[in-house]
Order: sequence, then structure tokens, then C-alpha cells
Amino acid sequence: MSYFVCPHCGERIYFFGRGVGERVASAMGVPFLGSIPLDPAIAKDSDSGRPFVVDMEDSEAANAFRGIVAKIEAIRRDISRDFTSHGVSLPAR
Repeated sequence: MSYFVCPHCGERIYFFGRGVGERVASAMGVPFLGSIPLDPAIAKDSDSGRPFVVDMEDSEAANAFRGIVAKIEAIRRDISRDFTSHGVSLPAR
């Protein structure tokens, strides 16, 4: 979670500072996957057992989450391709 979008004016409020995740990822030598906005509806959906990306599919949070998943899938494909080129296969997902 990285910021809150004010429901009244749409302004992004960065409670934890801006760009911290990017700097930490860079310092650790790992890819930055993305930022998901703080959204009370995520907690509500999670408490009810429904994925928020289903009920809020067009929300900024759902779009950010899908972007992060896409990056993880791309990284996994790259890793799998690297292993395969060395004769090692990873389990299918």
C-alpha cells in the first residue's frame, strides 16, 4: 500500500512518503513491482472472502494489482526460460 486517494477531491495522500518502495527495491537489487492505493473497499471485500479485483474491477487499486501480477508472471517466465535453457524445468503453475 502506498497512498490514499481522497474520496472527496481525488488527491493522492502519501502517508508513508513518496517513492520509498522504489528506493528500497533499488537498494536491494530487486524489481519494484508497483504501488497499490489504500482503499477501505479492499478490506471490506477481503473480510467477506471476495477478491476486490472482482467487485472493484475498474478501480485504481484493481488495475494496480493486475499490473503487479503481470510483472510477477513476466519474471516467472524469464526465470523459467533461464532454467529451461540449462536443462532444468520448473513445475507448471
